[in-house]
Amino acid sequence: MKPLKILLKYIFNHGGLENLSGKKIIWFKIHVKLREGAYVIDNKGEQTPDSAKAYYWCLGLLSDSQEDARKEVLNNVDDGTIEWDESDVYEITMTEINADKIFRKSFRKNRDKKIWYTSGKIFHG
Repeated sequence: MKPLKILLKYIFNHGGLENLSGKKIIWFKIHVKLREGAYVIDNKGEQTPDSAKAYYWCLGLLSDSQEDARKEVLNNVDDGTIEWDESDVYEITMTEINADKIFRKSFRKNRDKKIWYTSGKIFHG
């Protein structure tokens, strides 16, 4: 299914275009400082002496306001503290969404939730 069709199907399943009236599509790339370091596993599946201290995580939300979306993001981070000065938040329009391969799986999986996209977490030291 084409990315635009996926997005339109999502909108249709949530009451059609009129349901987006007043809603904002908000994209977050957050930086989370972990409370405890996470061990790094190498490509052989073995633990290394390195540990990750933080990670980046991308989320897409449909919300009434950026403030409400931010609260929803905070509710979904339980392993550390979001460093907002190291994070990016964007309000985007339908035409700015380039929902290619990356979005398809998460869109289908999360179509009934406020958070319609989550990336994998990118850990770093």
